[in-house]
Amino acid sequence: MEEVTNCQENKKANFSLYKINKKYGTIYNTNSITIRKKYKGNVMEKIYKTVADELKIPVDKVENTIKLLDDGATIPFVARYRKEVTGNLDEVQIGDILQKVEYLRNLEERKEEVIRLIEEQGKLTEELRSSIIEAKILQEVEDIYFPYRKKKKTKADIAKERGLEPLAEKFYIASNLEEIQNLAKDFITEEVPTVEDAIEGAMLIIAQNISEKAEYRERIREIYLKYSIIESKASKKAAELDEKKVYNDYYEYSEKVEKMPSHRILALNRGEKEDILTVHLRLEDSDRERIENMILKEFPKNDLVVTYKEIIKDSLDRLIVPSIEREVRNALTERAEIESLAAI
Repeated sequence: MEEVTNCQENKKANFSLYKINKKYGTIYNTNSITIRKKYKGNVMEKIYKTVADELKIPVDKVENTIKLLDDGATIPFVARYRKEVTGNLDEVQIGDILQKVEYLRNLEERKEEVIRLIEEQGKLTEELRSSIIEAKILQEVEDIYFPYRKKKKTKADIAKERGLEPLAEKFYIASNLEEIQNLAKDFITEEVPTVEDAIEGAMLIIAQNISEKAEYRERIREIYLKYSIIESKASKKAAELDEKKVYNDYYEYSEKVEKMPSHRILALNRGEKEDILTVHLRLEDSDRERIENMILKEFPKNDLVVTYKEIIKDSLDRLIVPSIEREVRNALTERAEIESLAAI
């Protein structure tokens, strides 16, 4: 029998592993072909069933294929010499099975890790555990974990330490600013010397709470992936660093993220890395307003609406948008790199 080794794998089969499936999300890498923790029993049965249903392949063929790959067989070897075990699956189908099973294994592994990390903080509730277990994609797990990540102490954290969290809760009960100002008098201390300081601290707490809500982050991310516009401009150093005008086309450039081809994404990344371009994402005013109105719904309708909008603006500009932009840029780069590899 002809020996087939990893070195002889067909490139197209390899690159089939790099497909991005929208059901599984685009923010996290799904292309690893390293077999991770081998889950047993119900977890793997559930994974096999999920993959079988999506790819419309019998569940036993999915299981048989993965067992062969787990034992070290290569995709071309399985496709060519184990047809009776896989049911004549071709290299692309086997690659799709591996990609999706690996994604779901990684998902289960991350769920376990997040549950452990939150439990170590003493903050794991049954409701939170259920939310993590029921998450369908990695990004959903990361959004749930976001408020529990270890990070540097923020101004809102300091405000909480100074006892201003109860005042922040009053913003959902009070009907006007005068009422808030009167309530804030009870929170004046040596560390919080004025009513204004108390109100500012409470607003910081609310802004941070908004930024940590998984449902908001998910929806805002979706809006950025679908509607945001990527813009680039020449940096102050462009004339000096780009004498040959390699990036001239991107000195004043904009395009919708959703329609941007891979080669332009990678070109912008290179220009930015070389300090020739500055690159950022923006939304049309109507899309930004849609986000603000979505968050505004969590507040009561009263005379504090201007204050609520101020809090929302701060939460978006300072906390939410910068991290969402990074996530979207990373997703675009990953997609572009995958597509460029597949074109080789």
